[in-house]
Amino acid sequence: MRIEIDPVPDECLRGCLATAQSVLPPSRGTLLILALYGAVILCAFYFTPTTRAGTTLIGIGAVAVTYFALRFDGQRRLRRAWRSDPHANEATFVELSPEGLRTGCAHIDARYPWSDFAKVSESADFFLFARPSGAGAAIPKRVIAGPSEAELRRCIADWWGDLQSPSL
Repeated sequence: MRIEIDPVPDECLRGCLATAQSVLPPSRGTLLILALYGAVILCAFYFTPTTRAGTTLIGIGAVAVTYFALRFDGQRRLRRAWRSDPHANEATFVELSPEGLRTGCAHIDARYPWSDFAKVSESADFFLFARPSGAGAAIPKRVIAGPSEAELRRCIADWWGDLQSPSL
């Protein structure tokens, strides 16, 4: 089964993120931020008893500003890298066969046996074929409908097994 995918702005990035999120463990960033807030409160309580409230507010503000500044910088760098990626806005294909999955564009042809995948699942927008590293392929649901979707599900069931539905 071969599926042709014409580009839609940011769809490739969303597919890559969904694929990675389906196999990678969740981030513990929120727990780290809460631990830093707790450390700020404890330090303010013990080291600055006369200015606890002010010191706590300044410390929590500094942690929050640092968090959001680093997040903004990371997103900016990712957007810049994505804009310069020649593959992000070109037509691609995904081909499923008993041997595995073949994907590519005008100048790339990648082939993966079914054993290379850690998880084959679906999200609200994509069918996801994820390797242990978080790399893989994503087929947008918008490009398949009706009989094509049923055929894709049959191919996955025959060659991979049960399709998992992660909560993304």
